[in-house]
Amino acid sequence: MSITDNGIRSLEGPFTHHVYIGFSPKDRSAVFELRAQLQHRGVICYLRPVMDDVKSSIQEGVRVSQRCLLFLSPGYVEDNWYQFESEVVLEKVERFCSDTLVIMKSGPSVDVPKKLCGFKEIVFDLNKIKDEKANAKLTDILTSEPNVQLAVLPKQNFGYGAALGYFYGFLRLTLPDFRRRLVEETLKNEPDLLPTTVKKMLIIMPESCFCAVEMKSPGKIEFTDRFVVRIGNRAGNMQRDYKSSLYRLKDHERNQEYYFAGEFATPLLTMFETYYFGLCHLTKDQLYAERDAFYFTLKAMLSHPDNSECNNQFRLLYWSDPETNEKNRLSLYDFLLPVLRDELALEKLSESKPGKALSNGHVSQAPVPAPMRQFSTFEPVDAPGHNPSRIYEEIEVYPMNGRPRGMCLIINIVNFNKGHQHLTQRRGAERDTEILRKLFEDLHFTVQVHVDINSSTLENLLLTMHVMDHSKYDAFVCCILTHGKLGVVYTSDGKPVEILGLVDYFSDRQCPSLKGKPKMFFIQACQRGDAEPANAAPSPPLSFGSSTHSKVDSDEVQEVMSKVRFEADATSAPHFSVVTDSLPVNFKHKSVLVPGFPDFLMSYSTLPGSISYRDTMAGSLYIQELNNCLRKGCEIDRALKQVSSQVKKRLADRGEQEGVCDRFQLPFHLTSGMDRLIFF
Repeated sequence: MSITDNGIRSLEGPFTHHVYIGFSPKDRSAVFELRAQLQHRGVICYLRPVMDDVKSSIQEGVRVSQRCLLFLSPGYVEDNWYQFESEVVLEKVERFCSDTLVIMKSGPSVDVPKKLCGFKEIVFDLNKIKDEKANAKLTDILTSEPNVQLAVLPKQNFGYGAALGYFYGFLRLTLPDFRRRLVEETLKNEPDLLPTTVKKMLIIMPESCFCAVEMKSPGKIEFTDRFVVRIGNRAGNMQRDYKSSLYRLKDHERNQEYYFAGEFATPLLTMFETYYFGLCHLTKDQLYAERDAFYFTLKAMLSHPDNSECNNQFRLLYWSDPETNEKNRLSLYDFLLPVLRDELALEKLSESKPGKALSNGHVSQAPVPAPMRQFSTFEPVDAPGHNPSRIYEEIEVYPMNGRPRGMCLIINIVNFNKGHQHLTQRRGAERDTEILRKLFEDLHFTVQVHVDINSSTLENLLLTMHVMDHSKYDAFVCCILTHGKLGVVYTSDGKPVEILGLVDYFSDRQCPSLKGKPKMFFIQACQRGDAEPANAAPSPPLSFGSSTHSKVDSDEVQEVMSKVRFEADATSAPHFSVVTDSLPVNFKHKSVLVPGFPDFLMSYSTLPGSISYRDTMAGSLYIQELNNCLRKGCEIDRALKQVSSQVKKRLADRGEQEGVCDRFQLPFHLTSGMDRLIFF
């Protein structure tokens, strides 16, 4: 709190006046003299007007004033506005504290009405109106901070307000589209779990209002380390994650496992702690009365026609928990088990009879087709980068808070110089550039795109980039899209360049400003290297940096596809090698694919010995899935594993549709000295 030139406390918060003065018009001259003396000392006064909308002026004056002073005289009690004015003032006193009101009697013999007794009283003496000592004391009383006592705060409508805050501050933001996000995002790569997953948010209200830290029961209920997430911008908090935890419940009787996303109604815990710590003198009976108000208000809000986007997205449950210390109370497991069985049975029945609305107990209404509303106070965004440290509290995370987060190089070789017939045009690769540009711009990187550059241009580009000062950035990203073979990529002039030679430019020794920061390389190129085409003379690969890694054969092969829309990022030669689904930890080509420097991540579009496919219209499968998975905000290791499984699945599905069974591609990634997690 600041102090004015007059030595009194400045006004803060909603107050624009130090004191509201209520009086009778008969005492106008005395009150005006009092105001003049107070304002001379810096006290801002609000006087009740004698005419012109007196009622509204009284209400406004009391509202904007830190304290109220009633100038009490025989004439004031007889005034037409006495009853209304005193009631408005006393209502403020009830909401704040008794210090809010000061009674100033016009003389020592003036009687104080019963309802105004018990407040601080001062006797006005016209003969001492200019007395410095008396005015200083009065000024101090009127400008000091009121001593608000929590115990006198109103305890009614506590539950009502908590329910509104919970709905507008959380549920209204997370429930829309909850089922779809659970199915298509949280369990996207685990479809086997869908038949045993309740596709609603379970909102659990403990009767005692006590909410445990987590829904945990050893051997019965377990947290799965998964979340149903919705991301949005709200109240200046950008890309905030609103998430619900996914749990596993074991049905030992039926030898089944069920999955559900649920949480305790957290405002109840705030209400419980308000009662438990006793600061506000909330009794247990008052707590339970407000709990009931919370429940009925929340239920009404969730079922209101204006909130149709919440329909069929939740179930509100009232649990008679053991914390009430009464008999016949159910454990959380015993309470939830029949609920989950019931929900899954209803889900199965609903799927067998589409279009039929089902309800049961607190099950929300059947879905109503309606577009999801864009709330003016909440902007849903398709972006990652939540607050990973809240989820992984015990694991260190690479900082990713900078804006921009770092530089991102995209090098895409689409066309090759004439004379290199084995390096065909990479049709559809232009689409990859646009996908990656948009992806990393959305992830807050400064993106540079370089297309069809030759070996000398590439070297100059890397020289420029590695001498740049990256100290203000959190990371570095490089995407290389071209033809390739094991450990090698090709530039537009047909020169093979060692991948680790490119990487060496950004080692701690070569680029100190990136030391300790993640350096991520994404390579879209084939990785075959055990055959040479008959129409191409071998040439040694270029090694730009100081890398001493072993060199490999200069050319690689391409499978000629029967469908012209599907191509491989490989050179022309009739060879196809057999590879397996897994990548051995100590496979023999690892030394040409991962650098010997810390904080590097190398992501390759395909396994060594395999080729990498590209749709001539939609772009590379690897780039498409990289875009999809990195946007989810998962930790990067998990995201890249999803990329691998999705590419393999899409290629198999495509081959089945086109009658081609010998296509294989499995992206993989390697890290070098990365001991922290990466979240975008």
